[in-house]
Amino acid sequence: IDMGGGQIALKGGGSGLYCSDDGYPATAVSCNKHEIKYLEKFKIGKVDDWGKNQFALKGGAMGHWCSEETGEIKCDKTWLGVGDHTKFTLVCS
Repeated sequence: IDMGGGQIALKGGGSGLYCSDDGYPATAVSCNKHEIKYLEKFKIGKVDDWGKNQFALKGGAMGHWCSEETGEIKCDKTWLGVGDHTKFTLVCS
């Protein structure tokens, strides 16, 4: 869901509920919210040398970059790393 200003909201595929960055580094992004507030707003970042459909996500709570590690998404990075863990790919099905 496009929130304008480069902000988006994400809906979980299983639950159909909005995903939230609750701001605790040890807490993964969870999709269990019924409405969009500031914790459910993410920003999209584009890095020039990444692929066409690749982007970075910045979480709503602390404004930290999100990464996927061991099957969970956490928004606890203050910088974009050089590895693939901060890259997300948009796939339209």
